[in-house]
Amino acid sequence: MGGEQEKLEPMTIAGTVTYGNYFNMSANNTYHIKVQIRRPGMPDVDATFTHQHFGN
Repeated sequence: MGGEQEKLEPMTIAGTVTYGNYFNMSANNTYHIKVQIRRPGMPDVDATFTHQHFGN
């Protein structure tokens, strides 16, 4: 199992600032996505999501 780590960059979508990035995801795989949120002076937040990707 490999992993990729990327910093989410601020971007504006529909007039609202949000954070995101792009990742290569091969077809027909299950992905475990871990999000870590770190803000100065605030408690850290960690969340893990599972995504089943179905290719064409």
